[in-house]
Amino acid sequence: SALDLFCQSTSCLTQPQYSENSETSLKWNFTKDANGDYLVNPCENWYGLACEGKGMIEALLLSKTGLTGTIPSAIGALTDLVMFDVGYNALVGSVPATLSGIANLRWLHIHGNAFTGPMNMTNTTGMNQLLVFNAYRNQFTGTIPEFPAMNNLTALYVDSNNLGSTLPSTLTKLTAL
Repeated sequence: SALDLFCQSTSCLTQPQYSENSETSLKWNFTKDANGDYLVNPCENWYGLACEGKGMIEALLLSKTGLTGTIPSAIGALTDLVMFDVGYNALVGSVPATLSGIANLRWLHIHGNAFTGPMNMTNTTGMNQLLVFNAYRNQFTGTIPEFPAMNNLTALYVDSNNLGSTLPSTLTKLTAL
């Protein structure tokens, strides 16, 4: 699952039941029933997860937890995610474009890490519920994303990066900003 890959790509601070294979990488044991519900709630005994119902992960709240590594592209499979907060850790690499395709996302906090390259917010037309985009204090390069359909965006923090100084014209159309 996407959560499995996230925890294999980062140093998740979790306390789940797990088994180790011969290569000592963790294998998270989440089994779903015929309806697609988890047999065991993945939020039980997991630090930083918030769920709605059995297995609907709504929030990853892992700010200031010492996470290292990268965010896997499979994070986009967490379609019920409303809040993603990995601020003030030591995450590196690029932010996967799949993160911008999570339609339910309202709060996106990736600030205070060491992310590089462009912001990869390529599919923002589906992110019309996003309220806060917090990406300051990273090492992003390129331009500030367009954010064309984010009419509910109330806060945009992209300072302290290596972004171009020109603001996209679409930002002037975001009246809640």
